[in-house]
Amino acid sequence: MSHQYKTVVALGAVLVALGLLAGTAAHADLIVGDYRGAASTDVGPLLRFGDYQQGNVAPQSLLFTNGMSERMNTPFAITYEPIENVLYVSDYFGQAIRVYPASAAGNVPASRILNPPLIGQPRQLAIDVLHDELIVIASSCCVYAYPRTATGNAVNRIRSINWGGGSGSLTRLNNPDGLIYLPATDEIVVADLTQTSPSTSSGVLLFFARTANPSDAPTRAIEGPLTLLGDGVSALAFDVRRNQIIAIAYDASSTRIVSFPAAGSGNIAPLRDIEGSATGLSSDSRLAYDPSDDTLIVSNGSSANVAFFARMGNGNIAPQRALSGNLTTLVAPAGLALIPGERIFRNTFE
Repeated sequence: MSHQYKTVVALGAVLVALGLLAGTAAHADLIVGDYRGAASTDVGPLLRFGDYQQGNVAPQSLLFTNGMSERMNTPFAITYEPIENVLYVSDYFGQAIRVYPASAAGNVPASRILNPPLIGQPRQLAIDVLHDELIVIASSCCVYAYPRTATGNAVNRIRSINWGGGSGSLTRLNNPDGLIYLPATDEIVVADLTQTSPSTSSGVLLFFARTANPSDAPTRAIEGPLTLLGDGVSALAFDVRRNQIIAIAYDASSTRIVSFPAAGSGNIAPLRDIEGSATGLSSDSRLAYDPSDDTLIVSNGSSANVAFFARMGNGNIAPQRALSGNLTTLVAPAGLALIPGERIFRNTFE
């Protein structure tokens, strides 16, 4: 990593950690990854929608990769990294992490691909710009860290947090699905479930030091009936300004959006709980948070729509707006990412 990039990364990481970066200006593009099938010949695109588009509208552009030697199959999770201005795509059935310029459109190859066999089917990932690391849920069991710009299928992990069912492992990782990084405390939060019997489970948020060893126990956990984490947790987002974790939890009767203080632990009630028949939430929902207009964005794969909720909403509330209908070309929306427009530092430096 160049000296100039290190300087920019360090400044950006500090500003993000302190919540000083605001994506307030002209527009913010919403990127939606769409699931089109698990076969090796299926191509899942990234659909770009403009700020405040709603209803049955066509995407502004499509990004996909469908070439002789490369194909983006399942954009399960998407992470926008503003320092390099790129999108990291966890290609679940493609078993790779693909990186694209944020402005890319059309049928284009990834600018780099990370696909060592141990990644398996990657899920949500986070980029730690300060330590220059990519942290990802891999093989539906574990959390691996790689160099941020790692490329190819022969890259070694920097670290791992291993599956909790192995000999001597205390990690409690079972079937992790969501992951976020908390830069202020240098922690990883993992959304998982605890198997309480062969047919029942309970949702849990597990906290680890970023530098945790492969078999380390979590430093704390949010779990228990008061949490409303249900049978499991499918996605996470982070509200930097309020220092709160946002999760989508589900059980047999409903799916909900719940919020917790980032310093929370144990059997605590959520600060807010969005759930009920008016929400339209489904158990395969994914999640993003737009700080520029304080909105939660949810992709509902089983109902082929993307819904927008007020961040401070609570109870059985309907979305403020939604993207839905044949013109959207949405089939089973999954990964979500926001690309902010002009960004202004609140201390007036641009």
